[in-house]
Amino acid sequence: MRVQAFKEILQARLTAACQGCLQDLPAEIEGDKIYAFSIYADSGCTSLGVAFATQGALERKNRESAADQLRAFVNTLNAAEWPYVNYHYELFEAADELVDEFYDCLFDGELEDVEFDPQISTAELTKFASDIFVEVIVRSLLDLKAQGYFSGDAFTDDPLLGLQFGDPSDNGVNMMEDVSRQVNSAAWHEKMVRNCHYLKHGLPR
Repeated sequence: MRVQAFKEILQARLTAACQGCLQDLPAEIEGDKIYAFSIYADSGCTSLGVAFATQGALERKNRESAADQLRAFVNTLNAAEWPYVNYHYELFEAADELVDEFYDCLFDGELEDVEFDPQISTAELTKFASDIFVEVIVRSLLDLKAQGYFSGDAFTDDPLLGLQFGDPSDNGVNMMEDVSRQVNSAAWHEKMVRNCHYLKHGLPR
């Protein structure tokens, strides 16, 4: 497997899967607006999908849980608190299969266009893979944005985009922040930086 070919094919499959989701949004959100849409991944991006949330769902959650300002912030920024997670997960099967092939080649030393130091550590291989996934996810989200998928009646004027994990490691949090920096407005990115700090260090007491 060649890394460049992997990136191009994965981006195409990820973008197509997201298009499928965005073309078949749940009927119950009609009249509401999506304020957040993210790629949703397992650790290492071994399983990909999407997560999103609407303004109405956020308002209901905050009201029903009597959320204070900090809890409302957490509810806003984290897919674990959103109502739509792994929506149409079946559309991402082809992307997931490709990721499995990539990891097999990576750890078996079978990437054709990359030469690693024989003493390379697992952590260094993980960072190499993480950088690839950040690049692919950013390109996919920006492609979808350029095609107009995040505009129109279903979305707010400036939706939060990015990458989310169910239970992110420190490396996953770094990936979230890196993606956000490249796809979000300054206002959203500032909030995501703060959110990533909380994910790493805990909420203030």
